[in-house]
Amino acid sequence: MREQAYDLEQLSLQLRKRAGRLLPLVKYIQPPIDAARDRDVAHVTIEILNAWSSFNRAFYISCALRAYTAAGTRVAVSVNGLATPSDALTLAMKTLKGQNKPLQRRQEPSWHDVKNIITLVSTIGASNINTVVAALSYPTHAFRCLPIARNFFAHRNTDTARKCRALSATLQTAAAWRPGDVLVQRDYTRPNNVLTEWITDVTTVADMMVQ
Repeated sequence: MREQAYDLEQLSLQLRKRAGRLLPLVKYIQPPIDAARDRDVAHVTIEILNAWSSFNRAFYISCALRAYTAAGTRVAVSVNGLATPSDALTLAMKTLKGQNKPLQRRQEPSWHDVKNIITLVSTIGASNINTVVAALSYPTHAFRCLPIARNFFAHRNTDTARKCRALSATLQTAAAWRPGDVLVQRDYTRPNNVLTEWITDVTTVADMMVQ
């Protein structure tokens, strides 16, 4: 995803396009899953969280540099001196970590964390802050659960497996022992498995944020 955009809607369209390539890989998977399906679930989980993080990073930078919303209104900010992506990232590091601009991408804030995005958009005094807060208040488990699931698939150890299995207790699904099966159980209140619903929720929230 591009580092910034002059039109915020382009960012949500990019995210939706990326999500559209991931959805078919998991939409019809049901538990129990075999090794091949487990790899698909792992890939999709990691990629959708990466996509969401990239969207948030570009969204914040674009807002800081006064991009246009989908409604055609230019974002206004109350902080002076924000002229480049580097300026926006430096402010983000100082706000969230009390540090200067990161030397490497891995040193940057956790872009998937919705609290961080709200804090940063509020810090720059962005005129679309109410839209952002409303969008990120969307009722979904995605933003809490995806990082936990991603950590399991990235590290696959006893602790990450335990935390991933524990998600079943907070989701309206049947319990599952294998972490991969947790994500492909169907949410009793919705038509698809939970990973599919989370992907849909992520794109819905992104569409709301850019309005």
